[in-house]
Amino acid sequence: EGHSGYFIMLDIDGFKLKNDQYGHDVGDKILCAMAACLKSTPGSHSVGRIGGEEFGVLLLGEDDAVANEYALRLLANIRCSVLPPHQFTCSAGVAQFRATSDMSAVLKCADSNMYKAKHDGKDRVFQDGRQVKPLLPVTT
Repeated sequence: EGHSGYFIMLDIDGFKLKNDQYGHDVGDKILCAMAACLKSTPGSHSVGRIGGEEFGVLLLGEDDAVANEYALRLLANIRCSVLPPHQFTCSAGVAQFRATSDMSAVLKCADSNMYKAKHDGKDRVFQDGRQVKPLLPVTT
């Protein structure tokens, strides 16, 4: 409350297929790995599971580059968090908010950007309807 920042919505790519193909124990392993990545990737204010295989991250600040670098770094950490054949990726949508923003609209914006990332090939970050590209090589 009273802050500006970014909301990042993430969805595990192909989660239902992995869960159906390998069983709920592998699905649980993926969800636990996702939670561990969210906790261990520095820079967020708050993280949580929205439901199913969707997660949300709250970042404070007003610097697009910082928010985008965080999202790219998080996806890189996720990519290498579980060994084959159970490795997984996420698609992410970023939405900026101000202290006066309608948070329902912010969530819809993040969701829309996340679905653009999924439809564009998955394992990527979208903000403002465009794919976020790293300014520098992403390090984990």
